[in-house]
Amino acid sequence: MADECRRMLRTSQTNRVKLMVAYHVQAHPAYKKVLELVRSGAIGAPKTFSSDATIRVHDPDDVRLQRRLGGGTMYDLGVPAIFVARTILDAEPAQVMAMTARMTRRYGGDVDESTVALIRFPDDRLAHLHTSFGEEPTSVLTVFGDEGSIRVTGMYEPQRSSTIEVVRGGKREEMTFEPIDAVAAELEHFSNSVVHDVAPEPSGIEGLTDVRIVEAIYRSARDGRPVTLPRIARVDAPPAEHDLRKPVADRRQAG
Repeated sequence: MADECRRMLRTSQTNRVKLMVAYHVQAHPAYKKVLELVRSGAIGAPKTFSSDATIRVHDPDDVRLQRRLGGGTMYDLGVPAIFVARTILDAEPAQVMAMTARMTRRYGGDVDESTVALIRFPDDRLAHLHTSFGEEPTSVLTVFGDEGSIRVTGMYEPQRSSTIEVVRGGKREEMTFEPIDAVAAELEHFSNSVVHDVAPEPSGIEGLTDVRIVEAIYRSARDGRPVTLPRIARVDAPPAEHDLRKPVADRRQAG
């Protein structure tokens, strides 16, 4: 799939057209608030990111259950979490380890039913990703810092309300966000990028980066050992007044 991403990037560059990855999470107010909290030092230095994204898929003809069509839990549910982890931890992964549970006959298909991945970032920061097509629906992410934690429910589901819970020094604060029309926000952002001739965000490079990480996760699960990731070209930060997400600071990479 990374090769397909590269072809799309080359085609868009050759023909001078815009290319954007439609991550609905970037339009969610809860996502923007989490970035604001982390970058303001609300929980100190972020150390560990944890994400659980699970659903139930019963139709054996569902494209998400077809390997040849790009199916798999990490491609469907893990990519947004990887994008968020990279942004929140402000770094690019250095190594991944993963295990998968195969799709059972009850669900059909030829992809994984569940996957758990561990990602090591520079400075010994970690991310834990859990995805499934056969478990109780869950949409939760947690950021653990050295002075507190942030727990978000529902952020991966823009059609539902979401909640942020901040814990620091024994004190707890909760915020609630109403559902949004993420698709409309993405379309408006992309249209504005075309009209004003500016680069949309997230760019195709971001998508390629996330897909390369997913491929490494599945390779680790297949081979039963950690996979060290090659250095990834730094992605320029979007402008400070970006209308869908806050700017991403310079990302440190494994060296």
